Amino acid sequence: MRRRAGILAVCLAAGLLWGCSQDSGAPPKSEKIRWASVRVQLASTEPQAGHVPMVDESGRTVHVGGDVLFDERDLVAARALHGRDGSVVELEFTRPAAARLAEVTEANLGMLLAFIVEQKLISAPKILTRIDGGIAYLSADFDRDAAEKLARRIRPEAGGEASR
Repeated sequence: MRRRAGILAVCLAAGLLWGCSQDSGAPPKSEKIRWASVRVQLASTEPQAGHVPMVDESGRTVHVGGDVLFDERDLVAARALHGRDGSVVELEFTRPAAARLAEVTEANLGMLLAFIVEQKLISAPKILTRIDGGIAYLSADFDRDAAEKLARRIRPEAGGEASR
């Protein structure tokens, strides 16, 4: 009897461990992870031919140019970063996109770089300097939760939390 109980306990433990390893919270392999639609385009504070007005969350209107410079395929990761001054979302670009980002920002100093996620203008910072290294930061008065959600929407498998 004691031997049967021991075998049953081992079988139950193995079954539980197997079940836990199968349900890691990750989507099933057959289910594709859907990244959010992301567009990065040049923008201006003034209306221009071929530009579309968009309003960000703060109520500011910017005029977004027609050419998409980068999209979600150009991103490697999106991470929420938190510090004493608030939260931001860090976007990491692929190597080829990082080289293009450096060229685009150098050639368009003083312009705005509009970051649009799921057809919504998230941020349009002024380009103050060439961006080397393939990392851009989105800041839009995010609280911790909003930054986490946005990072997960942009790149679900890479949207982890970090501290800066």
